[in-house]
Amino acid sequence: VAAYERYRALDAEIGERRFVTNADHCAPDYGRLLVRGLGGLLEDVAASRRAHAEPDRLAFLDGVAITLRAASHLVGRWATACRRAAATTAPRRAQELLAMADDLDAIALAAPRTFRQAVQLIWMVHSIYAVEGRGAMAFGRMDQYLLPLYREALRHEKADAARETLQCLWAKMEEPLIPNPVQNIAIGGQRRDGHDATNPLSYLLLDVTRAIGTPHSNLSARLHGGSPQAFVDACCDLIKTGIGFPALFNDDVLVPALTDLGFPLEEARDYAFVGCIETFLPGRMAPWSDSRVNLLQALDRTVRGGRYGGSGAQAPAGPDTGLPEQALPRFDAFLDAYATQLRHLVRAHVADISARKAALRPEDYPSPFLSALIDDCIGRGRDVNDGGARYGDLHGPCGMGLGSTADALAAIRRLIYERGEVGWGTLRVALDADFGGYEALRQRLLHRAPKYGNGDPYVDDLAAEVVRTFTQEVLRHRTPSGGRYVPLMAANTANIAAGREVGATPDGRHAGQPVSDAASPTFGRDTQGPTAVIESLTRVDYRPVVGGTVVNCRFSPSTLAGPEGTAHLRWLVLTYFRRGGMQLQCNVTGRETLEAARRDPERYADLVVRVSGFSALYVTLPDVVQRDILARTEH
Repeated sequence: VAAYERYRALDAEIGERRFVTNADHCAPDYGRLLVRGLGGLLEDVAASRRAHAEPDRLAFLDGVAITLRAASHLVGRWATACRRAAATTAPRRAQELLAMADDLDAIALAAPRTFRQAVQLIWMVHSIYAVEGRGAMAFGRMDQYLLPLYREALRHEKADAARETLQCLWAKMEEPLIPNPVQNIAIGGQRRDGHDATNPLSYLLLDVTRAIGTPHSNLSARLHGGSPQAFVDACCDLIKTGIGFPALFNDDVLVPALTDLGFPLEEARDYAFVGCIETFLPGRMAPWSDSRVNLLQALDRTVRGGRYGGSGAQAPAGPDTGLPEQALPRFDAFLDAYATQLRHLVRAHVADISARKAALRPEDYPSPFLSALIDDCIGRGRDVNDGGARYGDLHGPCGMGLGSTADALAAIRRLIYERGEVGWGTLRVALDADFGGYEALRQRLLHRAPKYGNGDPYVDDLAAEVVRTFTQEVLRHRTPSGGRYVPLMAANTANIAAGREVGATPDGRHAGQPVSDAASPTFGRDTQGPTAVIESLTRVDYRPVVGGTVVNCRFSPSTLAGPEGTAHLRWLVLTYFRRGGMQLQCNVTGRETLEAARRDPERYADLVVRVSGFSALYVTLPDVVQRDILARTEH
């Protein structure tokens, strides 16, 4: 421990990459690891050394070899530790420890030969990334790369042993070793040839998630037009337990979204996720990074002719689009001005992120052990962040506050431009006063204009226009290393902080209140039921939102009870996806349970809920996040 702390201190003094400079949030090529083993990767390094003569490439390959040998040595040390422990414990436990030691010796260099050895090797590598300080590292398509050895286990009648091994892995994911424990696991979807990829291991991973019931195995299920109904129902049944897993994703939108960016179809079909919901090609990309863009800020600036009226009024102003009453006589002119402000906001955001990325040279702070499992770093003799990965980095600016923004635009359109019930001067004074003395006006803004999420094209089309402007601007930009900026509609609880940045807004929202969450309607304003929500959501074209979306919905448990409830949820999901929805995640925990957990947290210590792109123990969440979850409309 003392040596570890000493070297970690030295590492911090030297410096290292951070999330925004592509340090973690990555899915290594665990399939290749299981085929080659650590020893096979060392052989690949030796072959690459023979193919290259440049000193920098040889130095990089030497670094990879050092880390692979260190990993092998660590596996061997654990084998020794297991044998030592076996000598001083009860016979039954000693037998288990000796079996562990044999497995560890077997995988110290060689490729695993059994299912348990494969899972053990994956966990060893995953834990090394954690020791390196890398968070939100993903397991990729676990039901695909573990399938051959799982079938072998079934052939030898070891199904129960395989289940127990996975349950142990799920328990290990909860250990405090992991710096950011959102560990994504993808199941289902399509194979590279387009056929359905669902298999017996896909179902087992659902069962293990149900049995363990912990929050950090962030299970994600890919669905497509050919997904078996049994698999969709199994996903729905797990969601109904209230754990928030799996999040559901639509291949029929995400695969074309990736090919639109230029990725080959076979590669696009092999996508998975890192972190919460971020789209990623496992083992072929530099690490992911993302950041947040407050869509409501752009509207606030439009109302004020470019000035920013939030609590951060010292922030740089946007373009001078003129006060609306003077320069924007029609709503379409106001919408154009909003687009101008939003594009400026995105460009300024991207410039800031690019400056932070460009502060590091590509060769700074290499990641040799991570590079060993990213194609084709070894073959190219290049680090994952120095041109070694087959594809460059993706950075995802996440649009926040879509529902709030669409509601505010609809209120402006209806009450100012169409009906003339409110004047711009009066509105700005009311906003500056946080509606103090203007409660009647606030109630008109809340109740006299349509709200996003109720199946009304009047406001839904405005949301679609906001997303179109945002995505078009984001997709114009490249990262300093030649990668891509790709849009998301996500917040990850940052919608709460985003609300503190913006004063009162024309949707009737008070200053400092959270903006709407991710791609969801504003909580509490979607009053016409879940089918109306789906109608609104699918008026937005999410195909350009390549990085991913988050749509949170909440159902009362009684609504989805029994087989009939499963069928209702299945048809809701499938209808949403057939209409073009990209992602959906559900809480099935009643308001009474959530309120009881706030009153008596000890009694509900194991209550897991879906927060945003991840699940968590409800009673461990900050009060403001608990209240934000409570505010979600319960269908």
